[in-house]
Amino acid sequence: HGMVQKCPSHEESKQNIVKRIFSHSGCNTDPTCLDCYIAALILNAKYKKVDVRDIAKIQMHLKLDQKNKLAVDPFTEYKAGDNGSLFSPQGGMRASSEELATALKWFIGNEDNGPISKKGLRALEKQQWIYNEKKQNGNNYGNLFSSFGQGIQCTQDIPMGDRIVAEGGIKLCGHLGDAYGLLSGFLYDVDNGWGVVYALSGTSNYAENYGKYSAFYLWEEQILTAVVQAIK
Repeated sequence: HGMVQKCPSHEESKQNIVKRIFSHSGCNTDPTCLDCYIAALILNAKYKKVDVRDIAKIQMHLKLDQKNKLAVDPFTEYKAGDNGSLFSPQGGMRASSEELATALKWFIGNEDNGPISKKGLRALEKQQWIYNEKKQNGNNYGNLFSSFGQGIQCTQDIPMGDRIVAEGGIKLCGHLGDAYGLLSGFLYDVDNGWGVVYALSGTSNYAENYGKYSAFYLWEEQILTAVVQAIK
């Protein structure tokens, strides 16, 4: 899509692919390069927990050693390409909801001043996978995932699936998180210029709180419904 000049080898991790995509930033090493494209969105988020300033605010999400200190920094002996999971999607980036909301403004804005071009962003949203129930061509995560671009999910307004509001009619792109006690969403509507960021933790019995009209949990349905009503 015009974002990468040379295709990376199969042995390279996804994170090194990211490094190539954002190579114009002038960063050459991990994790500095990742910090650079985060900084391009005016964020203070970090991948290394030892670099997070207000670490006390997120200790509930970290594993501490017996002396209640941060665990050993896994990046100490890291060599580029040998273990991409250190930059994992499972909570690897430490960012606040406020910071993600700042990033969201770039996703829905018209200015071409982010880490990649808006043309490149639209290319990342373009459908690459659509779930086919008959062919069983992937895991739709309980009907929540129906369509993905290159790392970006775009909802298809499917009842008891990725429907945003009960009456339907809304499709959003972004990313949903469901791991380690966290439910989160980073969703945006490019055409109408709005988006929402939410993060929930400490949730109760999941089985008793499935959504009424979608594959989202009840709490998520309530948040999304309230947001859509507020912007109408």
